[in-house]
Amino acid sequence: MSDPWSSADPSRSRWLAPAARPARRVVLALACTLAVLLVSEVVFSGFAPLVLDRRMRARDAARAAAGQQGGQQVVIVDVPTAEIEAWRADQPGARDRLAALIHALDRQDPAVVVINVPLRGQRAADPGLAEAMRRCGVVVLRADLTSPRPGHYNLALPLGLNARNAAAGHGFVHWMPDRDGVVRRFTQSIADETGAAFAERAAFAHELALPIVACAVARGLPPDSVATRPLKTPTGHPRARRGVLLFCDGPPGHGFATIAPEDVLLDRAPLTGKVVILGTTNLANSAFNTPLSHSTRPELIDLPPEYMSDTELLANAIHTQLDHHVLVEWSRFAAFLLTFLFALGAVLAGYGLPTAVGLAAVIAGGAGWLAAAEIAFAHWLVLPLAEPLAVLLVGYPAALIRRVHDERDRAAAAAREAHEQRRRMAELDDTKQQLMRTVVHDLKVPVTIIKGQALTLLGDAEHELGAELHEEFLATMAAQCDRLTSMIEDILDTDPSRPLHLRREPTDLVTLVRQVIDMHRAATDRHEFDLVARPVGSLEVDHDLVLRVLNNLVSNAVKYSPNGGTVTVDVGPGADSEVVVSVRDQGIGMSREQVARLFGMFSRVLDDPASIPGTGIGLFSARRLAEAHGGRIEVDSTLGGGSEFRLVLPRSAPEVP
Repeated sequence: MSDPWSSADPSRSRWLAPAARPARRVVLALACTLAVLLVSEVVFSGFAPLVLDRRMRARDAARAAAGQQGGQQVVIVDVPTAEIEAWRADQPGARDRLAALIHALDRQDPAVVVINVPLRGQRAADPGLAEAMRRCGVVVLRADLTSPRPGHYNLALPLGLNARNAAAGHGFVHWMPDRDGVVRRFTQSIADETGAAFAERAAFAHELALPIVACAVARGLPPDSVATRPLKTPTGHPRARRGVLLFCDGPPGHGFATIAPEDVLLDRAPLTGKVVILGTTNLANSAFNTPLSHSTRPELIDLPPEYMSDTELLANAIHTQLDHHVLVEWSRFAAFLLTFLFALGAVLAGYGLPTAVGLAAVIAGGAGWLAAAEIAFAHWLVLPLAEPLAVLLVGYPAALIRRVHDERDRAAAAAREAHEQRRRMAELDDTKQQLMRTVVHDLKVPVTIIKGQALTLLGDAEHELGAELHEEFLATMAAQCDRLTSMIEDILDTDPSRPLHLRREPTDLVTLVRQVIDMHRAATDRHEFDLVARPVGSLEVDHDLVLRVLNNLVSNAVKYSPNGGTVTVDVGPGADSEVVVSVRDQGIGMSREQVARLFGMFSRVLDDPASIPGTGIGLFSARRLAEAHGGRIEVDSTLGGGSEFRLVLPRSAPEVP
């Protein structure tokens, strides 16, 4: 198809030049990308999490259909809420019971024991609890996060000095809900710049999040080994220090094995090598909405959505890391670059391809990206979805509309050009008709003179008029024949390919001027002719061609003085070895704009060209002949004040290089 960027509008020629077309398309692609990204902050920000939810629900339903349980490495010890409150407040015997529970867990040799209860203050039972944690060696305590403002976190000291030293690690819990209020990620650590403040206010207070510390202990690593580096996936992709995506292993109450404290004390549950979380699933204690709150399992699909407790969120966060299900999100820059490439492809499809093919290319691009996103998700890579698909929907129609607009402009420009061509052809036809009429009129004048005088001489067979009059008539007839020849030569000069052959010879310029004046004096009785001649000597010029130039200048002076008047011809020396022939009239004159258009072929500068007959080729031919001699024609004119034409010729022929 033809290029839609072409245009006949000169004001757009630079922007629509061939070199500017690719840049114009890139600008449109970039504009589509920026528009989509700006809108995505409001409209599309919740799209990717919803797609992530759908994928996790689908995997959970498939796992449930295969009879597989989700987080087999994690076990939740569901402690009653009353017991949780007793641990916090250190009611009599409460922390002794917690120490006994830890002793029982130690017998099972778990990978890590996470106490998901913020214990505050120092109690008399703390030494016994510290001893139980020391013997177990893999206990992680939860510190309390009391302020959500970065830089103003306040971690309460977990137990006394003995308990802190006895625990394998401790960290805080800080969930990060998305804009829809659903928790899909957890914080990896408090910002590094706040770590110094923790060290000053609370010795041994750790800035890592509780799931990170628990995984480090479960893998046999000291918590400090992950305190200063980002979390990494098995493939080596670094995670940001904030916002680790959760990969939930089932809806609330169905993702992890849950046992009672009595089962631990009586050794009823196998816990060897497991991650054991001591906490409560009672929603009265803590409740958060989660991506899998509405399950797609057949037995749960008709039930209303449920909330997920803080303890189950913690279990999902730990299991996400232990099973290497850390979902890697593309960076903002990569997402923008991808979106831009999609927009550029959509714009190119809209511009450079037929509508059906371009639409098929856009659909194929979107389907291909969806397939790539599904494959990437299987390898724990989350690709952006909403923005690339949105730019396909925005970029292609934008380019298509732009193309239709440009094609409409091209069609309109072509129509204007066709109309202009028709107008020029009509004007050319009118000019041709007028030229024919004018040529016929101009030819009739000398022909009439020649015929009249020829008939007079023919009727005077006896020479009764006398020999002198006979000679005068014959001279006039010869002059009129020369005038006819000059007019014919002017017409032939309209062919720019016609060569000029100058036959230079010594010529008396004053004699030529007198000859021209005598010829025009015989053709008009309304004009006076005044010759001012100063000695100029002989010039090396083509006699016939210079005669044609002078004839055109004097003829114009007569023609454009319709009310008569004096035509003054001044012959004299000029500057720099030049000779000047000046022809002044008392006619209608011309404006500056008319003078600028004076020497064009078929150019008639009158407001009403029909008022004075003319071909518009006389001055064009005169200038061509003057320049062929190495001279020029100059004009001075005032509208309503007459005109002066000056023929400037060199005294000798210019040197030919």
